[in-house]
Amino acid sequence: LNSKYQIKELISEDLISYCYLGVTDYSDHTVLIWEYKHDYLNHDLVRRLIKISEKLMVLKHENLLTMLMILSSL
Repeated sequence: LNSKYQIKELISEDLISYCYLGVTDYSDHTVLIWEYKHDYLNHDLVRRLIKISEKLMVLKHENLLTMLMILSSL
């Protein structure tokens, strides 16, 4: 994770995860980084996260990051 992204600050913490604000090393773009706590990370969750991530990767909208940041703060 740290080889591609730099974590700038912890935005939120919930029961199962941490959400960080970060930037990419290669283009200095702002990103949201979710880190799941080890007690809740299992094989099934990893598989579902990969599927969700693949779907999110094809979304392109200029306000998507802003929307995700607002949702993560609720």
